[in-house]
Amino acid sequence: LRQLANAEEQVALAILDYSMPGMDCETLIAELRRMNEGIKVVISSGQTGQLFEDPQSLGIHALIPKPYSMRQLADLVLSLINENRVSTERTV
Repeated sequence: LRQLANAEEQVALAILDYSMPGMDCETLIAELRRMNEGIKVVISSGQTGQLFEDPQSLGIHALIPKPYSMRQLADLVLSLINENRVSTERTV
């Protein structure tokens, strides 16, 4: 949260681990979205099964299971960035 608050440019994407010390994932997502409502959130987890009742309602754009390769992560990030470019181009 400190990094986001001190960022000189708007942060477009946050990749979070599902299990974090000090703050649960849903609270962190809510804080991120309060600071930057347009931020895209990716959750990474080694846990299996359904992690969230309704991920989209929390502002989660994607879930990526562990373990994952750098290629899988890069593909996911690029798809989210390109998704944003397409929606921006459509509104112009």
